Amino acid sequence: MRLAKRFKLASHFFSSLRKRGVRRTMWITCHELYYDATFGVKTGIVIPAGELDGDPEALHHANDCFPSSYLVLKEALSHDQVDLRDAVFVDFGCGLGRALLFASQLPLRRLIGVELSPTLCAMARHNMTDFYHRRNKTVPEWSVINADVRAFDIPDDAAIFYFFNPFDALVLDTVLKRILASVARAPRRCAIVYANPVHGGVIAARTQFKLQIKAPDYVIYRLGA
Repeated sequence: MRLAKRFKLASHFFSSLRKRGVRRTMWITCHELYYDATFGVKTGIVIPAGELDGDPEALHHANDCFPSSYLVLKEALSHDQVDLRDAVFVDFGCGLGRALLFASQLPLRRLIGVELSPTLCAMARHNMTDFYHRRNKTVPEWSVINADVRAFDIPDDAAIFYFFNPFDALVLDTVLKRILASVARAPRRCAIVYANPVHGGVIAARTQFKLQIKAPDYVIYRLGA
């Protein structure tokens, strides 16, 4: 089974060669090696949706658990694209915690991972706890919540919402509605960072979200004043 997962990741590597070319694909690979060493944990595996545990109905809407590209995280969460200062970051479908690990190096106030699979939640918590312990870190605060994102209460101070195509368009639309409701309760400026934006049209269809950046591997939308 592990070999199958590695094979699936390898197939994505060759797909990247065709889509992005050799130079960018190798640059992505260099970032994978560097950050795996930095965090001391291997999160670069693909877990098919059919192997995930959790509520069966909710899993019907889930995509494969695929690791966020460290290079894309670095590009999308750069200081000149998203205001990170003292912000609350929410990763929908946090998987093994890769985006949370990366975000823990940024000037954020709090990190929240939301994950449907209890097993992945436990692994993400382990990875974060181990990294913080080895680095003697205490900030930013973090939590990993085992929940269906459709029922997750958006914190009214959350300002950066990250997606790596974790679920289908129907669930994405529901989450967007919950974000809009939170901003209506507590007006603030927010950013939607959507990597591998397969269902980007769902966001574009809502006029409240203003496209800020359209890059080859991600889009960033703004919401609020």
